[in-house]
Order: sequence, then C-alpha cells, then structure tokens
Amino acid sequence: MPRESLVRVLSELLRTKDPTFLKFSLPGDSSGHVHFYVSDELRDAVSAIPQVKESDGRMLNHGAMAASLHSETIAQGVVDRAIQTSAEDAIADLYRFFEQDYSRCVEVCLFRGISVKE
Repeated sequence: MPRESLVRVLSELLRTKDPTFLKFSLPGDSSGHVHFYVSDELRDAVSAIPQVKESDGRMLNHGAMAASLHSETIAQGVVDRAIQTSAEDAIADLYRFFEQDYSRCVEVCLFRGISVKE
C-alpha cells in the first residue's frame, strides 16, 4: 500500500475516533500500561509494508533491553505518533525508521548442541 493510502487510512481513524478512544488504560490496571486501538484496515495496511513483513518477529534492540517487533505493535506505535503529531508525520517517521542505514532490528536464532571450548 502506498504511503498516501496509509496516511488516508490513519487520517480517517483520527478523524472518526476520539484520542481517548485510541489511547487508553484499562480501569483498575495499576501498572500504568497504555493500550492503543488499531482498526483492521490500518493493521492490514501496516502489515502489507514490505519492511514490516521483513522485520516481523525480530527483536528491536535497545542496548540492555530488547522487545519483539510485530506488525500490531508497529501499528500501535503509528497511532501513538499520529496522536502526538499528525497522520502524515507518523507515516513519514515509520518509513524513516525503516530507511535508516543502521537498524536495531535483529534476528535471534537459537542453536542446539553447540559448545564452545576456550
């Protein structure tokens, strides 16, 4: 899906839904965890981006911390960014992230039966 279509889908979501509906915490959740609403259309559009497909399931390395990268979490990040800025800026930032020379996305492979002798 071209960038313009992604911007259209995200703009429509922002236009039709209140920000408090898009970004919310569950009642009684003392952890402070924030949830994001992502429409099926936006989820599918983000999942169709080749760079997202390639990174799906990889780890996003943040130094001493790493988290799994999935199209759903990327879509949630796009919604959060769009609430803060605009749909256009959020999609531009998404593509900018994937177009960097250096990516913090790594693939973790587990091998069995390998031993290292010093």
